[in-house]
Amino acid sequence: MRFGYSGRDAAGQTVSGQMVAGDQAEAQRALEQSGLSAVAVAAAADGPLGHMEWLRARMRRGVGQRRLLEFSEQLDTLLSAGLPLDRALHVALNTTEHAQTRAIIQGLIVEVEKGESLATAFARHPAMFPRLYVSMIRAAEEGGLLPVVLKRLIRYYEQSIEFRSFLVASSVYPAVLLVFSVVAVLVLALFVMPRFAEMFADINQPIPLPAQILLAGAGALERWWGVLLALAILCALAVRLYLGTASGREAWHKRVFRLPLLGPLLFRAQLARICRTMGTLLASGVPILTAMRAVQALSDNSLLLQAIDRLQRAVKEGKGLAHPLLADPLFPRMMGQLVAIGEESGALDGMLIKIADRYEAEVRRATRTLMTVLEPALIIVMGSSIGLIVVSMLYAIFSINEIPL
Repeated sequence: MRFGYSGRDAAGQTVSGQMVAGDQAEAQRALEQSGLSAVAVAAAADGPLGHMEWLRARMRRGVGQRRLLEFSEQLDTLLSAGLPLDRALHVALNTTEHAQTRAIIQGLIVEVEKGESLATAFARHPAMFPRLYVSMIRAAEEGGLLPVVLKRLIRYYEQSIEFRSFLVASSVYPAVLLVFSVVAVLVLALFVMPRFAEMFADINQPIPLPAQILLAGAGALERWWGVLLALAILCALAVRLYLGTASGREAWHKRVFRLPLLGPLLFRAQLARICRTMGTLLASGVPILTAMRAVQALSDNSLLLQAIDRLQRAVKEGKGLAHPLLADPLFPRMMGQLVAIGEESGALDGMLIKIADRYEAEVRRATRTLMTVLEPALIIVMGSSIGLIVVSMLYAIFSINEIPL
């Protein structure tokens, strides 16, 4: 069969194409052996129809962490109640309303009833089950620890979703303030100030300089808003095209972690996610090299992916994880020292999870501090901008009233 695929290489660059394989699982294994992290794999017919089918598969590929968490909790509850796996999957199918999740569970039932392992069945559906999930389930089946590993996966996704929700919620209020201030200034400039301009033109009297500057700016915006909008769209497209190239993406990824205030915050959030994932995988019996390949799918930052690739090569050479971490300037020295302690004590998995807890706590504190400063700053800027416009217009009106008739 012919399969269309999309994946990311070690540098984080998206690679798409088609291949011939016996089934979807074989196609995904071939991708992994070639060093690609599969994003989507779907059967594709020949010709334009097959290409459109592949595009639709890419558009609907993501099920989302919340639905994966719901499925994991449901499966854990049913298996803990003593139901066999096939019966548990049937119950999960009957109680799931989401159409794409139902279709995936139906596929799981067919594959499990054919005698395939649960991990192999999961691997056929990368749209729902990422590599780290499949790796942990495979290790659990080999060690007879499926209930334990399911609970670890549930805890992992609960913490990941909660941490991401915290970051999103922290950014909502400043974003709303920023959008409101921009809209308010545009409304004043495009609809209110032109009326003042007409009024001052009818009076034919000189007006104060601040009002002249504001009215000139509003007039230019009213006349040229279409051109300015087109330029903004062209600039956005140019930036997007540049970031779509390997050199542009690498240049941006090198700078993003150096941004004032935000750079260290983003870097620690990425490290926390990588450490928690690796710790969870190692605690479930996944080999360290397999775990490192799995965490490469967590980030699209080429700088970080290249660093993980360097660590992976060092581990293959038998150098351990702590030594290359300490030697790599990208990673904090404290992280390397804690990993060294974890390796010496034989508790690397627990130490990685503790490192993730520490970085997440740092990100939370820094985010709260940043929002504490940013929110009043945005309010002051918004109030000052609108106040400047209003005061300038009122001053112009009062100055006209003072002109002798």
